[in-house]
Amino acid sequence: MEHCDQNNELLLPIKKIIGRKRKYNIQADPIHNSLYVTALTNRIMRKGKKSVAYKIVLDALNLLQEHTDQPVQSLTNAITYARPSVELKSVANSYFPVPAEIKTARAFSLSLKFLINAARKNANQPFAKRLARVIWDAANNKGEAIAMKDSMHAAAAANNAFKI
Repeated sequence: MEHCDQNNELLLPIKKIIGRKRKYNIQADPIHNSLYVTALTNRIMRKGKKSVAYKIVLDALNLLQEHTDQPVQSLTNAITYARPSVELKSVANSYFPVPAEIKTARAFSLSLKFLINAARKNANQPFAKRLARVIWDAANNKGEAIAMKDSMHAAAAANNAFKI
């Protein structure tokens, strides 16, 4: 993985501290031995309830296992396909957004955000079922998360004249 350190630990950005972002390491989940499962669990977690978030992710992966033999590979594909490559940023003293390349850790965080926000959209089913559907759609390069990435790319292409 391109955003791992030497010990195969995933590096994710946390709060800015005096102008620089510190990275923190996460461990692979014990059942699937995947850093992506742990990162998704940490992103879904609310109010420190990690066991609830982990159960949701495991339920979603079990539902994915009905469609595919390797649900973790589907999650990996979904994160890869939902990963944006450019975003709009405000440059100093400019009143218009400028397209800029995204660093790997930021792109990874945005892809998780797209997947989770797409799953949270309609609340008529259990969250694990909605998450499994969003992961399955994104792994097949379609669905709401891919639409969010494409809209970000379209906005960057529209402002491409301002690129530095």
